Amino acid sequence: MTVRQEFLFENVIHSESRARRIRGGYGPTDLLASFEPSGLEPGEGPTRDPREYPLSSDHRDALNEVYELYRLPTKGFRLEANYYRYSGLTHTVRARGDRLSIRISHHFERQPQEVIKAIGNVLIRKLLRLPVRRKETSLCREAEARLAETLARREQQRAKEHEPTRHCRPPQGRVYDLEAMARELSERHFGGSFPMIPVYWSAKRAKRYWGKYYPDPPRIVINAKLDRPKVPRYVVEAVLYHEMLHHSIGVRTVCGRKRAHTREFRAAERQFPHYTSAEAFLMNYR
Repeated sequence: MTVRQEFLFENVIHSESRARRIRGGYGPTDLLASFEPSGLEPGEGPTRDPREYPLSSDHRDALNEVYELYRLPTKGFRLEANYYRYSGLTHTVRARGDRLSIRISHHFERQPQEVIKAIGNVLIRKLLRLPVRRKETSLCREAEARLAETLARREQQRAKEHEPTRHCRPPQGRVYDLEAMARELSERHFGGSFPMIPVYWSAKRAKRYWGKYYPDPPRIVINAKLDRPKVPRYVVEAVLYHEMLHHSIGVRTVCGRKRAHTREFRAAERQFPHYTSAEAFLMNYR
């Protein structure tokens, strides 16, 4: 396509749509029907973006119906429609040279044909500077609202999964190995049946806790302040055993309130051989 043809193509869209607005007619337009530029020469095609991949057959059929509705040209004109890995719920349409390119957000890959038709209509009508119809706008917004809610839930889940380990160190500390210690405690106090969940040292020496248990997903974080030669092994074991009990016993509802440190929990905690000595050490340890 020559520069002159590209210039004419852009101006045909603008001038024809302005004329239609003046006349007040907004039916299916034929402004592209008589414009058939020559195809790209071999080897001159654009390089495919790795974030772009082909539409499913039903979505391609839906957009083909939109193309036919607006009588878009096919001879000598490249019509492209693909999914694109946008970070958000974005769709684009671009007319460049002899190529009309539509990109649908990959988040819409499982949406029904009606939604894809509505998106296609909105994009084409915006390209042709025609008013967007309320029915199609509503369909798009409803689909976007549903997807936005789904994406928000996924993001919250990812945040939960990474929150406990974002500022943590591996279980193999300078003095104590928490993974090996957890296996020993499982054999001694849980009959070897305790499910091995991830255990970490905190990245910094915390001031407000000795250990933390995260239920969703289950993980344990132990204060790095305890990873010192002057801290007896039984103290670290007592803290780790306490957090393992949280996973084993879980949360109980007592008088309508959720409680983690129930009587059952306290009784099991006191079964640890060095419970009293560990408590006394932690009370005075800074």
